[in-house]
Amino acid sequence: YRTAANLAPEAPEPLLGLGEVALTDEDPLTALPPLQRAVQVDPDYRAARYLLGVTLQQLGRDAEAEVELAAGQGARKRPMPDAASRELSLMSFGRAMARRDSQQLLAESRAAEALELLQPLVDRFPGDARLRVNFALALLRLERAEEALAELAEAESIDPGLAMVPYNRAVACLRLGRAAEAVTHAERAIALQAQLTPAHLVRAKALLELGRLEEAGAAAEEALTLDARLAPAHEILGTVAEQRNRPEEAHAAFLRAADLAENDGRPWPGIFRYALRSRDLALAQRALAAVQRLDPNFSELPEMQRQLEAAR
Repeated sequence: YRTAANLAPEAPEPLLGLGEVALTDEDPLTALPPLQRAVQVDPDYRAARYLLGVTLQQLGRDAEAEVELAAGQGARKRPMPDAASRELSLMSFGRAMARRDSQQLLAESRAAEALELLQPLVDRFPGDARLRVNFALALLRLERAEEALAELAEAESIDPGLAMVPYNRAVACLRLGRAAEAVTHAERAIALQAQLTPAHLVRAKALLELGRLEEAGAAAEEALTLDARLAPAHEILGTVAEQRNRPEEAHAAFLRAADLAENDGRPWPGIFRYALRSRDLALAQRALAAVQRLDPNFSELPEMQRQLEAAR
């Protein structure tokens, strides 16, 4: 493990191994530095977070341990990639496995790796719409929304019946502030698959940005008929009520969103902004804590902390 760590100092996997060896020897003091380094290198590697939590627990640092153990829930070890890893799924199992692998990377917030995996496959199989969708999602996660839109347009020309394509085009357009286009794409996705709840949700968001409050509220209600526990839909209803000057209705909707969003990071920034506007500092603190727990790398987090301190 030391040799591997020296050869690949930016890889967390050998550091995790060093920590495991030290813990097996009942030596948490020795385990601590490599595990801290592993988490520093890759904060999203749950196995490293979990093992760091175990180490901190053994050292009596219970508060820190609790944070790491929570972040490491569902942990699984992974093999250390090498230069051929990106081609392995194609060589072994073909495009279906490559699609699955790229989806896993996206789920683990490893969009750059997903993009690297998919680029040669999209070039090699230009007629595979699903591969191209995953490629576009990786671009979107890397804030390259215009490029993502171009890839999604190509995917839709390949397979016009694939509802996920216009849905993701709506998401990309919304990211770029092109709400009217987002509505058009979302409605096409819904026409293809009426039960596609996220398409109803993105349509509601786009209508809200366009100031079409009645339609936005109706779209959010439609999403809730498909999933009554959809916290972002309640957040949208709260915003609609607030803009219609219905403070009690707005407050109830935002509280409902907060109660449903324990493990859903999407509505919390909107809840936070509402809480500041309404001077509900307890709700603002709750929203800030949720963002810190669910998405510690959220780009707006420092500004949210500053705004709450200023409000106090």
